[in-house]
Amino acid sequence: MDLNRPLFVAALVALSLAFLGEIGIGIWGVRPRQVPLGNVAGEVAAVDPPLTNKAIDGMAKGLEDLQKLERPGKGIPALALLDGLLLLAVGMMGLALVLPQNIVGRAHGIVSLVVSLVVLLGSIVLILETLALVFVMIGLFFAAPFGTIAYLAIWGSFDRGAAAATLGSLLFLKLAFGVLLLMANPRFIETRKLVILALTSLLANVIVSLLHGFPPRVLVSITDAIAAIVVAILALIWAIILLVGAIISIVKLLRLSRGSAIATPG
Repeated sequence: MDLNRPLFVAALVALSLAFLGEIGIGIWGVRPRQVPLGNVAGEVAAVDPPLTNKAIDGMAKGLEDLQKLERPGKGIPALALLDGLLLLAVGMMGLALVLPQNIVGRAHGIVSLVVSLVVLLGSIVLILETLALVFVMIGLFFAAPFGTIAYLAIWGSFDRGAAAATLGSLLFLKLAFGVLLLMANPRFIETRKLVILALTSLLANVIVSLLHGFPPRVLVSITDAIAAIVVAILALIWAIILLVGAIISIVKLLRLSRGSAIATPG
């Protein structure tokens, strides 16, 4: 393949920066917010009829427990599951530029097997964990008045500005990756699996942006968690596809090695 190596490396760097931004290594991102438990307890104390000190302390303790479940901006980190698979596919192409083809061919199946299995398990854990969180948030939101107060205190204020800035930066980096990759060699467009995976990553970015943008501010934490579930499902599907491909590749490699061993005189 006639490849422009500097442009290919630039594309790989752009995708790597997007991946690092998604896992929280970067100058942008949505950071956890501390819940002012004392203020919440004060609001609860003002309810008529007044609660006892024991009830107020119990509410504060319950909020502390719920705060441990808080994962602000779950949709953005979930994108790393998809982009990790995309980075793997492009990274293996990059290794082919510096290592012999036979070594890359042997390593590709094993590395793909390990990474896809990790993403598969990570996606399942994220889906189950986020579903539980969504049920907690929805349950609290409709449990007026105290549950609603707790929900508003913990998840009622989502920093949409920071999330939008992050998602905009990620979208720019992914588009830059695609343009640079095609400039490095237009024949990459013929690699159907790579193109579909890259388009899935862009689609996931758009889904998270939409679920951050359209609902009222107090509900964005819920829709953000739903976005994380959708992205994790997409990553789960791709992990299964790549896992099956890796297993087939390893089986073929073992058969070839066995055939070579039989053909070679002992």
